[in-house]
Amino acid sequence: MKKIRYSSKHSIHKKIPIYEKIQWYDIAGSKNDLITFLDNLSISPEISEIAIENQPFPEATVFSTCAILRLPIRSEWSIPDCEYVTFLIFPDRLVTLHQSQVSLLVQLRIQYQKNTMDEDVKSIPTLISYILDNLIDANIRCFTRARLTTEEFGEKVDLATVVIKEQDAVNVRRQVSQLLSQFEDQFYALTNLETQHTKKAFLNELYDTLKDSIEAQGHLVRSLTHLEMRLRDIQQFYQYLMERKTEQRLRQLTVLSTVYMPLTLITSIYGMNFENMPGIGWEYGYFVLLGLMVLISGILIYFFYRKGWFQ
Repeated sequence: MKKIRYSSKHSIHKKIPIYEKIQWYDIAGSKNDLITFLDNLSISPEISEIAIENQPFPEATVFSTCAILRLPIRSEWSIPDCEYVTFLIFPDRLVTLHQSQVSLLVQLRIQYQKNTMDEDVKSIPTLISYILDNLIDANIRCFTRARLTTEEFGEKVDLATVVIKEQDAVNVRRQVSQLLSQFEDQFYALTNLETQHTKKAFLNELYDTLKDSIEAQGHLVRSLTHLEMRLRDIQQFYQYLMERKTEQRLRQLTVLSTVYMPLTLITSIYGMNFENMPGIGWEYGYFVLLGLMVLISGILIYFFYRKGWFQ
């Protein structure tokens, strides 16, 4: 690639190399910082207002001078929050705005600074294509980790040899649902931009990339939807196991209470110690009564055993 030079025109401007035909400004800062930066670039108020909106939803809008694309990006699949990154696409430059650092953009920025990007990155559309390709790769890694976590959780449930907390199941399902929401938002934004690309000539070069990215992202959405269904089945099976375990404990308590009920009745009757109670003076009464209690217990236990209450 061509030799690069650095620009430090703005105080919050990360030192991004500027190629002869490519300028990429990657800005992370507060809302006021972003406003200041856009003012210095002489961006129209209408575009600036949309670009700095701190709204958790995707955006794809094409103006006469530029296009705006807002996407959610998550550094790790399991973290609760994602960062919305706004892409301001001009014919001669790209501006990415976000309030906190995004690891994917940090890595790409380092490649950009060290001149180690793909040799095909020679224009703004090819730079965006390169970023989108890396975004899809990051999404695939997130999906792979989510699938691995789901399968590991499923194996634990199937083996039933590890104590699993119900909150663990809830956490995994919530993380997968959050990742699915991110993938759907990305799919929506890319699809919306693809439908508007013909409005500007500088976006036509993005058509093939957008088409491929949309196809890959759509496949990820479908795959993660199936994964969420799989996780729902695992969670339902886990709840079934917990209900069966609770039912088994209730059965054991029922057996114990049923066995001890007649024994308690017998001992309570003869514990009243009335002088004229039958069998009080009988020499073998104590042993006969113990034998009767053992016989009753044995009959009840055998009855419950035949009915399958101990399985």
